[in-house]
Amino acid sequence: MGELTWEVYRVQRWESRVWMTGQYAVGTTSIVYRRQGLVGTVVVWCHSLTPSDFACRVISCVETDREGEGLGLRDKRSKLSRLGTALGTAFDWVLRLGKARSRDMLVATRTTLINHVRGQMKSIGAKPGTRGAAYFHEWAREQVPEELKIALDPILDLLGDVDKQIKVIDTELERLAEEVYPVTQVLRQVDRVGLHTALRFVLTVEDPFRIKKSRDVATCFGLVSRRKQSGVRDPEMRITKAGNRDMRRLLVQCAQQMLSAKGKESDLRTWGLSLASRGAKAAKKKAVIATAMKLAVPLHVLWRTGQVYEPLKNTTGRVPSKVACA
Repeated sequence: MGELTWEVYRVQRWESRVWMTGQYAVGTTSIVYRRQGLVGTVVVWCHSLTPSDFACRVISCVETDREGEGLGLRDKRSKLSRLGTALGTAFDWVLRLGKARSRDMLVATRTTLINHVRGQMKSIGAKPGTRGAAYFHEWAREQVPEELKIALDPILDLLGDVDKQIKVIDTELERLAEEVYPVTQVLRQVDRVGLHTALRFVLTVEDPFRIKKSRDVATCFGLVSRRKQSGVRDPEMRITKAGNRDMRRLLVQCAQQMLSAKGKESDLRTWGLSLASRGAKAAKKKAVIATAMKLAVPLHVLWRTGQVYEPLKNTTGRVPSKVACA
């Protein structure tokens, strides 16, 4: 990358402790820099008058409606929600996270293309069948009717190219997890937590000691319910959805897999299934979200302690042991 040029964007003096990072004391002066010629509202916060390469911490000031809710005072957990939208990160961290985000975009594109092919085949009465996304384009070439080949062959070619790019990024993410973030192996001890979830969790939280209580991790991803309390009422409300939506999506996907027939026996799965059995379809949805919220806790604990994960700890009473993490 070329040399970066920064300009002073704002000088701010903190008269009170900034809760969201805990790194600013009373009376601390912070200098906010902005990249010259940068389009958008990405700025850099640092403690000194001169930014040092990429050591400054990048905070995106672009706030969507959902993320903005975490910055207000709508509920008693707004301070924790604020942490989820303002986790500072180094610039090299942003570049690594970009690879994971690019994979998400490619997977979403592949899903859209596959749905288009299946929809076109159904429109003329053909049976598209079910095949894995990675092999769909090869299988579909033999199943597409002759009258649709002219329309769908370019889509199938594009599907093949997208699948190749996904494999390239997967290889790079595996190398990144092995060489730079070996702690992801500790997180992958949890059932249904794979490479992408573990790596995204590490990249999103960045520092496990930034969050003192492991039970607060889910708040950073918007997986806790809102609060609108009064002296008489305390209604049950939806989750805040304030914070990192990608990490929230991955945790929910892991929870869905954990509560399915594919999930292995664990205390967390047993607890989630007990919630799902209390009602009909709505109860199952709530159980998935509740399981996703609790799933973030052992991931954070394992990251901080490096312990061997005991999925049936409450049942067997076994004490976790340490695991070597290079």
